[in-house]
Amino acid sequence: MRVVLTGATGFIGSQTLRHLVDRPDVTGVTCLARRPVTVDSGKVESLVLDDFTAYDADLVARLADHDACIWALGSRFAPGRDKALHERLTVDYPIAFVDAVVAGDFRFCYVSGWGVKPGSVKGRAEIGLRELAARRPGLDVFCFRPAKVLPRRTNAVVRALYGPLSVGVDALAQAMIRVALDKPSGAPEIIENKQIRALGR
Repeated sequence: MRVVLTGATGFIGSQTLRHLVDRPDVTGVTCLARRPVTVDSGKVESLVLDDFTAYDADLVARLADHDACIWALGSRFAPGRDKALHERLTVDYPIAFVDAVVAGDFRFCYVSGWGVKPGSVKGRAEIGLRELAARRPGLDVFCFRPAKVLPRRTNAVVRALYGPLSVGVDALAQAMIRVALDKPSGAPEIIENKQIRALGR
């Protein structure tokens, strides 16, 4: 299986990449990035993009044999308080990818956020992606809504402090990979914190 990954140098994306590389059934991971992703694995290829809304015919052809995408690019809040940039990163980029690249059976896992409302930036991205899925036979979109995502080496006191409002970054990565590749039956379109914890075990 081949997977597209964005945000591979970030907090969530880097751990997702590590788990993808460790899976024997994953034969290739194509990282769409602003700069090359350096990983000691022959499975990983970087495609450096200047514009995440522009996919020419050659790029679409290079991505055509992939089975799924895990979209971990973006942030919950506007970088530098630039609302227009936040809208572009969070809404325009993933929708442009799906609209240009996806044809046939494909699973798209989008990192959203806990408590997302329909009118919020992440909410608009979710709605736009689900609308595309409704028009594209074979496209399945899953929006993951983690609450507080904790680093791998978080101590027990901090874990206890956040309790069920937290999820480990490894659990989130594993949950997204499982939904993208293992296709567990009954997985909902919106995957909340509790379900992430269960899927990521």
